[in-house]
Amino acid sequence: MTMNLATLDQDKKTGELTTVTVKNIDLSGVNGLWIPCAGSLSPWNTHLGSEEYEPDARCTRRSGNRPAIRWWMAVRPHWPGTGSAMPPTPKNEAMVNAGIKFSDIIEPSAAPATGFTTIKAGHASALVEHLRLKDGMAQAATFMETRRYAAYLGATTEFEKFEGVTVNAADKKVYVAMTRMRNGMQDFDTDPVNDIRIPRNDAGAVYEIDLDAGQTDMDGNPIDSAYVGRAMRALVLGEKIATDTVGNTANIDRIASPDNIKYSEKMRALFIGEDSSLHVNNFLWAYNVDTGKLSRILSIPAGAENTGLQVLDDMNGNASIMSNYQHAGDFTGSTAQDLKDALEPLIDKYRAGIGYISGLPALN
Repeated sequence: MTMNLATLDQDKKTGELTTVTVKNIDLSGVNGLWIPCAGSLSPWNTHLGSEEYEPDARCTRRSGNRPAIRWWMAVRPHWPGTGSAMPPTPKNEAMVNAGIKFSDIIEPSAAPATGFTTIKAGHASALVEHLRLKDGMAQAATFMETRRYAAYLGATTEFEKFEGVTVNAADKKVYVAMTRMRNGMQDFDTDPVNDIRIPRNDAGAVYEIDLDAGQTDMDGNPIDSAYVGRAMRALVLGEKIATDTVGNTANIDRIASPDNIKYSEKMRALFIGEDSSLHVNNFLWAYNVDTGKLSRILSIPAGAENTGLQVLDDMNGNASIMSNYQHAGDFTGSTAQDLKDALEPLIDKYRAGIGYISGLPALN
């Protein structure tokens, strides 16, 4: 996969934006990247992003002829206010260089056994596993087997397809996109841990998390932070429907499979971009957190995914909502054939779009 950098120019009189250049970012220094997903701009003017799916070192180890995955420290953030990269933690950069493997960190068991913890870490294989952390390997597990180790320590790993995250600083809220709610989020007694027990909803939701001080961890120890999640609720819900005449299998007046999300402090609005196989056309939505009103503000070409969501509250006196799309023409399986036939000549499947909504006054 690739990550692109677009350079924009702005008309000083009208505020109109145009794309000057688009180029791939050279990631050879970190051996490339794997399926990049949502990203954002850090307070230090650097890109903060993530890979959507991590490789499963244990699955690779079991595959017989293939070598075990070795990790590398791919993220090199910068010191605040400088151009210098922060050095990796020496004890970590040493473990990686030594070629540490999954089997060095965690011992698996084929069945429950004394000293082993039973987890279901939510990986693609969604296996129930019986694991024991090897002596002295807590730090390695923290950085290299984060999901498994979180489950090992008792964290909830039942969420289905977590996507974008954005913060409402004034109200001390975090919003998170959940593409769908099923599998571990349903009430299955067969799961080793059954913290989440909600009805299945394939259309997904955006959740709201309250942040607060004075919280404690599972052992009753105080957490030294004023921004600890203490309650979580579904704020904006999608709704599955029977297939309509054009092929939508989710209500087009509600969100479906939320992905990129961004909150604007000035607009008091949560923007939600879809990456759904339930809507023939994916949409961009605005949700007013004070009134609860949900407004559909953009439709992109059929089969495409909303990406690159950004909100510019004030760019030289103008406000804009940035929204890109990719893989247009990747039709849903339920899209009506006559509609596909009509749309295919109009869609260039080999081009993506960089766009924005303009005409908004600067939000000073």
